[in-house]
Amino acid sequence: MPADNHRRSERSALRALCLFGLLATSPAEGRVVHLTVEHREAAGGDGQYERLTGHFDGELDPKNALVAPVRSAMNFPAIPGAPLPDNLINTLPNYDFGLDFRYNDLTGAISIQPPVMRGIIPMLVPKTDADGNEIGGIPSVLHQAPLGTYLGWNVTAAGYSRGRACGFSGGFIPFAKTRQQRLASGDPRPSLEEGYGTHEKYVEKVREAAHRLVPERFLWPEDADRLVREADASAVLR
Repeated sequence: MPADNHRRSERSALRALCLFGLLATSPAEGRVVHLTVEHREAAGGDGQYERLTGHFDGELDPKNALVAPVRSAMNFPAIPGAPLPDNLINTLPNYDFGLDFRYNDLTGAISIQPPVMRGIIPMLVPKTDADGNEIGGIPSVLHQAPLGTYLGWNVTAAGYSRGRACGFSGGFIPFAKTRQQRLASGDPRPSLEEGYGTHEKYVEKVREAAHRLVPERFLWPEDADRLVREADASAVLR
């Protein structure tokens, strides 16, 4: 099976298996991240790499502190029909393989087999805003002009594993289109109508976000222009 067909088949299977819609992500920001890291290595650092790696530093800004993967700590909103993110993250056992095993690069010799489990390493995640989107990091265009809640996790829709983590897939929970629809469903997140007002204002928000990232070298100019064109051609608030 050709690689493209195989990926489409996998995505279709995940879409059927997972509760939330799958988000079609763009590689735009990621391409610039690679360039930034390479630039830092070549130039000896100019502060940009540090911005990439330091945005989850709770000492610099308490709101960026990482927390336990439960709704009460994350401030994740109660979205109708959406399960909570509580404890969906995989646990990470702390195994003891013996003194000759080097854990940092998985080399050396294992002298204890099966290994002894010394405990569980606490897993931490970012806090979320009122929309359920993560706080911290470099805000992408989607983050600055959201159409819903973008998740780094998903849950299985049915079957034996119903309600458990769904593979290695993220998810997307769209905003209601109008205030009336939002109130009828009990969704605490602002609707598209309340957030943007009109299609034109949504496009302008995307334009502002995209062009803000370009001079900071977190987005290529051509990618910024493409994202604005896609927003303009979209059906948002039409």
